[in-house]
Amino acid sequence: MNKDKQEYLYKEYPKIFSELFLLKRDGGLTVGDGWFAILDALCERISNLLCGDDLLRNDEPTNIIVHQVKEKFGTLRFYLAEHNCSAACREKIDEAINDAIRLSGKTCEKCGKPGDKKYIKIQNVPDYNWLVILCDSCFTDVEQAYKNGKKLYVALGRRDK
Repeated sequence: MNKDKQEYLYKEYPKIFSELFLLKRDGGLTVGDGWFAILDALCERISNLLCGDDLLRNDEPTNIIVHQVKEKFGTLRFYLAEHNCSAACREKIDEAINDAIRLSGKTCEKCGKPGDKKYIKIQNVPDYNWLVILCDSCFTDVEQAYKNGKKLYVALGRRDK
C-alpha cells in the first residue's frame, strides 16, 4: 500500500495503530491499494467498538496493538493483540476482521473493483502458483509486469520496492 494511504490510516486511527514500530518493522501495511477502503472501514468499526464503555473490563483504556497487516492465501490478514477488552468486545472485533477478510476475497487487491481468484505462475519454480484476488484488467497488468522482471509484491502494489 502506498505510504500516503498508510499514513492516513495511522493518523486517523491512533488507538489501533498505537505501536507503529512493530508494524513498520515488518514493512507496514503490505497489501495493495485496492484494499484501502476495506481497511479503513475495518479500522473505523474497531475504533467505534473501543469507544463503547460497556465493552471494557474496567476503567483502564483499551489498547490495541496491530502486529501485522498482509495478504495470505489471497485474502487480507489483520493480526492484533488487545488489552482490557471484554470477551464481548473481542468477539465483535473478530467479527469485524472476519467480515473484512470475506470482502477482500472478492475485491481486487490492486484497484478495489470486484475481483476473484487468479493464479500467477511463479517463475523458475515448477508447479507453483501464487493465489491473488484481482480483476481481469489488473491480473493482465500484474502478470505482464512480473514477466518483465518486476517483483510480484511490487507489481501488486504491496510495497514500493
